[in-house]
Amino acid sequence: MIYSSTRTRLELNSTSTLYYVERQGLALGIGIVLALIASVVDYRKLQELWPLLYGATLRCCSWCASSVTTAATRPRGSTWGRCSSSRRRSPSSR
Repeated sequence: MIYSSTRTRLELNSTSTLYYVERQGLALGIGIVLALIASVVDYRKLQELWPLLYGATLRCCSWCASSVTTAATRPRGSTWGRCSSSRRRSPSSR
């Protein structure tokens, strides 16, 4: 499904037609490795580390929330909050 829906667009951009398939395969591989690691870890030992894990989780959540907020308020067509000069409107054209 991924391959058939993106093949034409990737061919037009001279990109590998398997680009998204490769990315999904890599994500699957990383997920399997992390699942295997999680199945081997003794969760009772994590009880000692709960403050650290809780703080790291809050930090990640705040980072994600700020990224979403920044992306939502960024001007259209800009990259990382900078307006591109071709999209800026002069005050006289308003």
